Parts: sequence; C-alpha cells; structure tokens
Amino acid sequence: IACARMAIAAMATAGSQRVSDMFLTRYAVRSGACAGLAQCFAVSADLASVGRSNELRALGQLSGKENGGPNEEDGGSSSVIEGVDAGAPARTTMNVPVLPRHPPRMLHLSDPDRYSAVAAVARAMGRHCAAAHNGALAALVDAHLDALRDSLEDGRSDSHDAGSLWQRSACAHIVVLNETIRGAGEVEPKRKAETSETVAASRAVLQEYLSREVWDLPTSFDDIPFDDISLARTGYYTLATLRDNALLTCLAAEGVGVIAQACGADFVRRGAFLPQALCPLLQKLGDPAATVSDTAGDVLAAIAEVGGFVHPPESDGGNNRVSCEGPVSRLVAANADYVVDMLSRHLRHLDDHPGAARFFAAVLGRHTGAARRTLPLLHEPVRRALDSMGIDARRKNWRHAGTFLGCLREVSDATEAEARALLEAANKAVDDIRPLHDLIEEMERVRSEHFDDEDTEEEGAAAAARMEASMRGVIDASAHSDRAKSVDIPAIIVEWNRRVRHESSLSRLVDGVLSSAAPLLESADPRVRLAAAEVCSASLGAIAACDACSAPETAVYDTVKRLHPHDVPQTHGDNERPVRLLPRVHQLWPHLMMSLGHRLGPDILPEPFKASLELLRRCAEVSGGDFIARRMSTDAWPQLARVLKVGVKHADSESLVKRMETLYLGADGDTFFDDVRPDVDEDGLGGGKRGRETAGSAPQKTETVRRAIMKTLADIGASERSRMALRDVAAAAVSVVAPFAVTSGSDGKSSPGPSAAPSPVLISLARDAVKSLATVAPDAVWTALAVNATGHSGAPTPAAPRWTGRLGAGLPTLPSFRDIMPVHRAGSAITREEAEACLDLLVECGIAIRR
Repeated sequence: IACARMAIAAMATAGSQRVSDMFLTRYAVRSGACAGLAQCFAVSADLASVGRSNELRALGQLSGKENGGPNEEDGGSSSVIEGVDAGAPARTTMNVPVLPRHPPRMLHLSDPDRYSAVAAVARAMGRHCAAAHNGALAALVDAHLDALRDSLEDGRSDSHDAGSLWQRSACAHIVVLNETIRGAGEVEPKRKAETSETVAASRAVLQEYLSREVWDLPTSFDDIPFDDISLARTGYYTLATLRDNALLTCLAAEGVGVIAQACGADFVRRGAFLPQALCPLLQKLGDPAATVSDTAGDVLAAIAEVGGFVHPPESDGGNNRVSCEGPVSRLVAANADYVVDMLSRHLRHLDDHPGAARFFAAVLGRHTGAARRTLPLLHEPVRRALDSMGIDARRKNWRHAGTFLGCLREVSDATEAEARALLEAANKAVDDIRPLHDLIEEMERVRSEHFDDEDTEEEGAAAAARMEASMRGVIDASAHSDRAKSVDIPAIIVEWNRRVRHESSLSRLVDGVLSSAAPLLESADPRVRLAAAEVCSASLGAIAACDACSAPETAVYDTVKRLHPHDVPQTHGDNERPVRLLPRVHQLWPHLMMSLGHRLGPDILPEPFKASLELLRRCAEVSGGDFIARRMSTDAWPQLARVLKVGVKHADSESLVKRMETLYLGADGDTFFDDVRPDVDEDGLGGGKRGRETAGSAPQKTETVRRAIMKTLADIGASERSRMALRDVAAAAVSVVAPFAVTSGSDGKSSPGPSAAPSPVLISLARDAVKSLATVAPDAVWTALAVNATGHSGAPTPAAPRWTGRLGAGLPTLPSFRDIMPVHRAGSAITREEAEACLDLLVECGIAIRR
C-alpha cells in the first residue's frame, strides 16, 4: 500500500505532461508498467488460496449483491451518474454500481484495501495520460491490448491443452484496462464524444472485449458446441476451465460498463456505443452462469443510468404502463430497432447462434420487461422463421428444431404476459365506463316506458323536444350523472382501438407459433417433443388470454358506439380478426393424442410424456372442460388407461432379454429363447396381452409415468375450470385408478402388477386422483370403493334393519348384506387392509361416514 501511494505521489509531482510523455515515448517504460500491473492483478487458479469469506464477498460484488463504496484514491466517485441534461431538474436516483468492482480470486490483492491502493495506481496512469491530450492514453491502452491479444493467441494455440493459463492472464490485463479507463474518465466526463481522447482509446478496448475470442467463451456445459463434445469428454472443458471463462466474461462485461461510465452520456446515446454493445450484453443476460447473467444485468442498469433511460419520457402517448417499466426496459425499447434486427438474425441463422433461445428469453422475459415494445416488431421476423420450419423445410432444418422451439416458447410466454396485461386494462376500462353505461341504460328505460317511435314520427318536432327535455331531466336526477361526466370518452376510444388491434395482432402471432409447433409433438426426438409440448402449452395460454379480452372490449365498444356511432372505428378488418380459442384446441388435439401413447405415435418416455400431460391439462383448463369431455372419453382415456395397466417398455426390450441370457446362461449367438418374444405390445407398451409388467416393462419409467397420469387427473378435477373434462370418463377411470390407492389392487385384472406394490408417492397421488373424480362422479366413486370396502369376509358390513311388534307387521324381512353381495367364491377378493383403505378413502372423499 505504501509503495502504491509513493507511485501516485511521484506521478502527481512530475505532472501529467511529463508522465504522459514518458509513457508515449519510452516503450520499455510503457511495457514494463503494463507487465508489472498485470502481475499485481494476477488471478488465482485455486479457490483454496483465497479466504472463503472473501470469495463469497467478491462473488457477491461481481453479481451485484454488494456495491463497493468510493475510496480515497477515487476522488469520491458517486454511484449516481449525471443525466444527459445538466440543467434538468433534480430526479430520484437508483443504486447503480460504480464499475469496475473488486473481482474475486485475486492472487495478491484479495484484501480490499490493498486492491484499492494498487487500482488507484492504474487509474492515476489513465488520468495523467488523458489529461495531457497527446496520445499517451492510446499508447498505454494499446500496450495492454497487445498483451491481451497475446494471451488470446495462446488460447488459440493451446486449444487442446487442458492446463492452459491464458484465461487468467487475460483476466489480469482486463482488470488493468478497466481501472485505466475509469481513471481516464475522471478527467473529462463532459467532453464531446468526437473530441474526447478517452472515447478514442475506449473504442479499441470495446472492440476487443466484444470479440468472439472473449465474449463467446462457454461458461457452462450447456454452452459447449455440439462439435466440441469430444473435447469435453477428454477433459478439456472442466469445471475449472468454465469457471475461468465465466470470470473472464464477467470482467469484460464490466469493462463495457466502465467504458460507458467513463465516456459519458453523449457517447452512449450518439457515439455508436449501443448498436455495438447492447445486443451482446442482452445475450449475456440470458447466460446459464448466474454470475455472468447478474453482471450483465448490473452493467445494463449502469448504461441505462448513464444514457438517461432511468426515467420515463415526458409524454407517453396516453400509455399508462410506461411509468411502470424499468430502466433496462426503457433502454431496450428506445433501441428496439437493432435489438429486433439481432433477434431476427438469430432466427434466420440458428446454426450460427445455438444460444438464440436464451437471447430471446433475456429480451422478452422478466430480465428486461421489454416484451411489450418488441413484440409488435417481431411479427414479420417470426412469421418468416415459421415458414422456414414448415413441412417443406423441416427436413432441412431438423437440427435446429430444439433451438427454434426455445425461441418460440419465449415469444409465447411474452405474448401471454402481454395479453393478460391487456385483459387487466380492458377490465379497468369497463369499470371506468360503467357510470356512463348505467346512465345510458336508465335513459333507455325511461324512453321505452314513456315514448313510442310511432308517436314520435306523428308529432314531429314537438315530441322530439319533449323527449329531449325528459332525457335532460333523467340526466340531472340520476345518481350516475356526476361520475359519467368525468369519463374521458375520446381517450377511452383511442385506448380501446389500440388494445383491440394489439390483441388481434398478438393472437395471430401466437396462432402461427402453435400451428408450427403442434406437428412436432409427434417427433421421434424426445427433446423436440418436450420443447414442442411446452411451446403449445404457452401458446394456448396466450390465445386464451387474448380470447378472454373480447368480452370486456365488446362491452366498451357497445357503450361508446351508442354515444358516438360515427366516431368509433371499425373493430377489425377482414385480415385482422382475432384468433378464437376452441378451433385451435380442435386443431391441436390429434397431435396431442399421438404423443400420449398412441399406437402409431412415438415411444413413451417420462419427460416428454409428462409435458404432453401438462398440455392436456392446459387444454382442459382453457377450453372450460366441456369442449373436450367427449374427446377425453373416446381418445385420451383409453390410451392413459392402457399405460396405467400395462406399464412402459424398456428402450429395447429384445436386447434386454439377450443381455440377460448372456449374463446368466453364457449364451452367445442363437439360443433356446430366440423364438420367445418379450411380452410387449405392438404399440410400445409393456405387458402385452397379459395386462401386467413383464420382462419387457421398465419399472422406473412405469412408476414415473403413472405418477404423472395420477397428478394430471387430480389437477384437472381439482380446478372448477377444467373439472368437466372428466365428465364422461370419471366412472371408467375410478375402476382403474382406485386399485393404486389401496396399495396392491382390488381385482386381479386391474391391479398395478404383481412384481411390486405401488410406492407411497404413487398411492398418495392415486388417492388425490380418486378425490378429484369424486367431485365429478360421486356415485361411480362410491360404488367402486364400497364394493371393495366390503369385499373381505372380515370387513364391517351394514346390518339389515329389523322391525318387531306391530311396527313390523306386514313388512317383508330384508336379506342380510352378504346375501346381496357375497364374498368371492375363491375367498376374499382383497385383504382386510385394502378393504379398510377403501373405507378410509370413502370418508376422505366425503361420501361416507365412519361410525
């Protein structure tokens, strides 16, 4: 620390001119200073060399959890950056980190005070070189960039060397560059971008930071390109390597924020900074590494503060939602042209952008909140991308189906969120216009009671004047008059027209997404089926939200149309009509059935099957249940019942039998069992004709799939919106589901299987499913459970009533319960424990009382 202070004092004594001349004219001094500072900021290769508390603190700083305050050498830098206009009125501020922050894993400078002292030396060099305006800053920066390029060149030459140290060397030079640029920015924060030497030096640094060698490094195993999987298997992409890459990316992202804060608002807004840096930062906002994503969010917030995007504009064109947007959302919205252009480029070239889905998630998701501004601009790019993944081009682009579906899901999620916001706005408009509606209804009632159209035509002007006077009297006497006068009808008409057109546009956008994703439910690739089911579920939710807006919008339209019949525009053109929900459920249904165990569909795998079941639940929810009740009975339930009964087969049952023969019999080639085929149905289900698990069934897969079916039945029956979808299948479903709720089964034909009893989780889910079925068909559930509850010889049975004396005279003697329902000939059909479990379940369903 003392040496650092002496160096700062020496530079202050020599003056900016002499210091800058020394760095400008003497290569040895320049290169020696760069190498010395890089050694000071060396990065540790092992977390064990750094104190655990300091590591956690440093990671928190790098991800925005903690903001380091200014120190003595910083000149008291504040975390509040000035806006664009110096004469603008004072505004509220936000907590924006002062960049750069203390990075983690410093080998020699893990102590904050020691780091601040050495960082002040680098800032002082940048400050003195920038103050002289003789090109010394550019020379000093070029020396660091040359060293950084050498490190990157080492990385390219040692691309297959797992022990390479080039990432940590590059990190050290980036830390020095960030501190140098920050010091240079303290000299001339108000200068124009065209004449600033700091801006000129920062452009080269920005270009190097955003290069593919630095910016596109994999930070997690999900980022490893498909072509480099072989390297990952050989040990090149280790956890330590990915950690080093993440640190290097974080420091480069912070460097972008340092350049923005050092160069000022003029450079950010008009210096070609945002077109170059905004989209790469948004890409890193969706990075799977949490530290990289959090750092990108902090840097975007800092850029929004520098550029003056923290506060909404003075006029929002009547849009009340702008004031609720965050600074990053306003930053993206103000630069949506090239953000959408980058999104379109990712869609057109999915082979070059495998992380396109994360980019869409960052722009359209909760990270920025900019979906509302960018969705209208994405209609045409998404439509063209949908055409590229159509039936004709799907074979050509099959490798990118998963990435493409990930992008479509983000579009669908953003559309659903926007449609729900529009629904809230439409309901608010109905509440705002309700006094006017009530007043019009009162006037119409008085007119219909006291005036007749025929009388009005005969009496002419006198009758019209009398009716007008009567209406004025109604208005003056009405309790709704004062509130009706405060309604801003022109603003309501404008907002209604904007909402209706936006809802129609959103519904047509997501309709194209649904039409493109639905056929992929039948794909042989399980990952594609999983992604397609998620996209279809989100698309249905978005279409349902858009469709729900029609009722309140119609109410607003009817009210304003009665007042201003010639001022209200036409609702929709011929090509702008909104998409309706139920026809889209009808179009989706055949593809969904193929993914739920159809004979001609793909094999059943747990994760895609669960996603298809979730899509089935979403169909029942958005359609109200009644629309698919008959289809559930004829299409869906027979397939689900067969899966519950016979289970799911192994991926290759025949090869499993062969392996077992080789293991236990030592057989090689043809064996005695070659003609014995496994007990597997032709549709890919285990169990075959015997109706139970055999060598061909996979117990773990079967258990997972059964749990998913039980949970789906329980969720559908638990919701009032979807309950009626089980109307036609409840009676048949309870006979299949109930045996799973009583441990081992009630009849030999529909038992879960003789190999093992159901797990406690499956039993619990089955009981929940029975309870849900009881809300739809209580009689069927009572009959099925009551038969099982009394199926054991020792089970308690109700006693037949007996009458004695005069009360019983002439009345027949009722038979006993066992005379009506005898025990099975072969003995008790179920155990006593199972009978008691059925009785307990009857009580839980609320259709029986235990005495």
